[in-house]
Amino acid sequence: MVHLMNELAPDACVPGNHEFDFSRERFNQLVESCNFPWVLSNAEEQTKDGWATLKYLHRYTVLEAGPDEQKLRIGIIGLISADTVSKTNSQARGTFRLCEPNSNENEEMKKKCMKLAAELRGEPEKCDLVFALTHGVFDEDIDLGKHANCYTVGDFSSLGKGVLKDTPGIDLILGGHDHEYFLGKGVKLIETTFPQGKREPPKTQGALDNDDGLLLIKSGTDFQDLSEIEITVEEGNEQVRRKVIKSVEVKRHCYPDTTRKVLAKDSQKDRMGDLLRRIFKYQVGSEMKKPVAQLPPEILPSALANGSQESRQGETILGNWIADSMIRWYKNHRTENMKPLSDLIFVMGGGSIRTGLDVDPKRVTQGDIVSLNPFITSLVTFKITGKALWEAFEQALRESVKTSPSTHKAFGGFPVVSGIKVEWDSTEPKGKRVRTLTLSSGVAVEQDTEHFYNILTDSYLANGGDDLTALKEHTEYVDSEIPVYRALLTDIGEF
Repeated sequence: MVHLMNELAPDACVPGNHEFDFSRERFNQLVESCNFPWVLSNAEEQTKDGWATLKYLHRYTVLEAGPDEQKLRIGIIGLISADTVSKTNSQARGTFRLCEPNSNENEEMKKKCMKLAAELRGEPEKCDLVFALTHGVFDEDIDLGKHANCYTVGDFSSLGKGVLKDTPGIDLILGGHDHEYFLGKGVKLIETTFPQGKREPPKTQGALDNDDGLLLIKSGTDFQDLSEIEITVEEGNEQVRRKVIKSVEVKRHCYPDTTRKVLAKDSQKDRMGDLLRRIFKYQVGSEMKKPVAQLPPEILPSALANGSQESRQGETILGNWIADSMIRWYKNHRTENMKPLSDLIFVMGGGSIRTGLDVDPKRVTQGDIVSLNPFITSLVTFKITGKALWEAFEQALRESVKTSPSTHKAFGGFPVVSGIKVEWDSTEPKGKRVRTLTLSSGVAVEQDTEHFYNILTDSYLANGGDDLTALKEHTEYVDSEIPVYRALLTDIGEF
């Protein structure tokens, strides 16, 4: 990724929680290899000289844009939120702190933002505009935008907030963390483009009630969206805001267009392709070959193969091990934003378990474990009523013994569970197959809307995947942003 980003050469980046997934030391190594600045304004680490900006990172950066006679100086600050910190690798999280340690965690980002915005507008930087790159959830960005007066000059006035050019704050928020595309109500979407064959945009967050006209842009995830932004400014106040924003217009470009001709010379294309292939072979590939475990003597190598997709049709040793591991991971390694939960139930679709190869019983590799569940959907928790839980298991078991007539391959979504015992009868009609649901504690699951139960699953099922629509009827949803394979590797590391 570093080599690809170096080719893109962004003007600035703010780290998020996933930049620290492989330890703080690895993060430092990768940042040192970048040819662009990483900006983190509201976190600091202990040094021999006291608290300072994280090593290799910048407290801010300043860009100059436009022709000489109209050149603008734009200050860029980078802010991570309390939610981001709570989802950061615990080892890495222990190496730094937020810059306002005596503040309420929800106030910290706002305080640092206002202080640094004022600094950048003054001597010696004399910035005309200040943009914030953020890594926080919707509510955190909206709260920041309101506090930092992030509006167009017209919207600020119409809201009765005063005169924008005389009011401290920032001018635009460019956010991450949430995976949905989102535009604040102060931003005008003028066009949405698609490559050939695409008609629907990636996941989009609609208007939010607590947004009163903010200049906030969150451009989705995984290179699925690109926002082309046009900003119109007018003169402000030399003492507070040298320039103020009159309008922000966005063209949303959805998905990479693989049909377009690349303008780079063939030699450049070949160089980049060769480089990425070498990186995958010698860096990613070598990591996947590292041994992480051995199989017990009584377990056959085929136990991890799932070659005939047995997990789609019935209970398996492999499925039970994964499910029990997820409960154990939650107990010992859950992210900071997740609280202890009693009588936790794990459920996953058997179709999520992949791979079809035997393993070396004395040398199970990291790649073997990743291949079991190679998806990036994250582990989540929520509460659900007993009635909805019964319905979810009925939905999961309605096609559990089916095979495709053409390929004879299993396509059922047999539930892989831990923390609960499910008794069912496949000979009964669909919707009437579940006989009993019993928690590991021995307590029966009530089939009503008064009793609630704690569920651990992946975000795919939580949002109704595999037609388990009953799971969408949840409350108290918490996202770990940790995929199953990472939780498995963490749990294996305990032994």
